[in-house]
Amino acid sequence: MNKTRVYFLAAAICIVALLTIACTGQPGEQVPTQQLPTSSLSGPETNFRMLISDDANAIDKFTSVNVTISEIGIHSGNSTGNWTTIIPDITTVDLKPLIGENALEIWSGNLTAGTYNKVFIYISDVTGVLAEEYGGGIADIKLPGEKLHISKPFTISDNTTTSFVYDITVIEAGKSGKYILQPQIAQSGAEQKFREVEQQQHRNGNRPDNRPTLKNTDWTLISYGPSDNQTPIIDGTEITLRFDEDTGELSGKSGCNQYFGGYEADDESITVTSAIGYTEMACVEPEGIMEQEQAYLSILHSMESYEISKGNLKIYCGDNILNFKAD
Repeated sequence: MNKTRVYFLAAAICIVALLTIACTGQPGEQVPTQQLPTSSLSGPETNFRMLISDDANAIDKFTSVNVTISEIGIHSGNSTGNWTTIIPDITTVDLKPLIGENALEIWSGNLTAGTYNKVFIYISDVTGVLAEEYGGGIADIKLPGEKLHISKPFTISDNTTTSFVYDITVIEAGKSGKYILQPQIAQSGAEQKFREVEQQQHRNGNRPDNRPTLKNTDWTLISYGPSDNQTPIIDGTEITLRFDEDTGELSGKSGCNQYFGGYEADDESITVTSAIGYTEMACVEPEGIMEQEQAYLSILHSMESYEISKGNLKIYCGDNILNFKAD
């Protein structure tokens, strides 16, 4: 009878020991405390987003660098020290379109609110293709270990969405022609500015940093007037337009003078919010430059909506259209 009790006691101690190990395990030991299913991108009630970006370094030598991510491990910074394992929605990411502030969301969903201090990314494959001027073909890109590791505290709450940008970079090892994949800690974290790349854009290999947007782009007028009777810009003249995102001001050259004003815009509509002012120079050449300037400014003041397609901007102003190209 006493031996039986001893056996039961020993078994209970073993079970407690195993549970203790499971609760303090690290990613890669196959003992995560919380396994989250794949989420739908940008789904409702999301409090955490994981995005991938790329710091330039040696990426210009490549036509593509495809990184296959098998899982993400996030470490709790509170007293429990638990790990949460996430299976990303997008598992293969091309770093080439993600230079600078460009970033691609690979997972979004809900995590337990609290403080976190480490993020691991487990990578199963890296395939880089060099540009022809650098020899072409598949490059030798090494990944030290099987994961990338960033230690950077951040907080997740229930009533806001935290977007964590994980910056991955490719560096060349001297001039050996060999490359290393590593995290760029200074460019990573929950406080980083980023320009989001849509999933379809990334899949198509588009370079959003080369795609003009309404704001902070220098636009040059091509033609103006009714849609069925556009007037081209007079040779030797230049009319430009820029929408400053930070100040909410529009400005440009109207052919002879400089002009300026206020504006408001969303994804489709755009309006002038103050009278457009301009300098008061008079130009005599080329012929018709002042008439063209007055016609342009008059139409511009009636802005209603816009669309951007293939690097061109169309602004609809009542019965007239202003056609611009990105500078």
